[in-house]
Amino acid sequence: MSVSVLIPFTSDDPARLRARDHVAGWYRTLGWEVVGGACPPPWRKAVAVAAAAERSTGEILVVADADCLCPGVAAAAAAVEGGVPWAIPHQLVHRLDEEATRAVYGGATAESTGGRTEAPYPGFPGGGIVVLARTTYVDVPLDPRFEGWGQEDESWAVALTALHGPPWRGTDPLYHLHHPPPPDRRSRHVGSVASHELLNRYLRAARAGRRATRALLDETVTAGAFR
Repeated sequence: MSVSVLIPFTSDDPARLRARDHVAGWYRTLGWEVVGGACPPPWRKAVAVAAAAERSTGEILVVADADCLCPGVAAAAAAVEGGVPWAIPHQLVHRLDEEATRAVYGGATAESTGGRTEAPYPGFPGGGIVVLARTTYVDVPLDPRFEGWGQEDESWAVALTALHGPPWRGTDPLYHLHHPPPPDRRSRHVGSVASHELLNRYLRAARAGRRATRALLDETVTAGAFR
């Protein structure tokens, strides 16, 4: 099955551009189609992913943040090819410091670097890199009502789990390339009050069952949120 990597990205920050270019080049070494997706302000990851998906051709989609690398992504794609609806290739997230990131850009493997900004921690489902069948993405897309940074990934994972079951999950590390943090987030874990409230709606819907989750997703269509 063919694979398309979707990289949502809108930034003119030099550090972020350098990361995006390196990540895109790394995926191309796997022989996969790489498609970038952007959106007009305000930033909405769902809109950028949808723009990339529309121009992609793969039966398997890798929704990849522009600053993350994971050696286990091919295994996740193989799992999806084998029939699982969606997969997460990583377990622990390693946030590289500036020196380690420069080393990666210079040709070192992320695994060989030692500099970290904090201890490795379990990655949130839905964030970093998600691999899924195109049919799964069409059925459960990201919600474009999330503006700015925060909670869209977690909510997507909640919806995917509610409607397609838990993901296949690999054990490889995910390496996060260093760059300045988003200036508009409230904290490391909360992007905005509105986004946090929408995440809570997803959590309540998932507890209520598949019908409630589907109804919440359908709101984005009836409200015209994809336009």
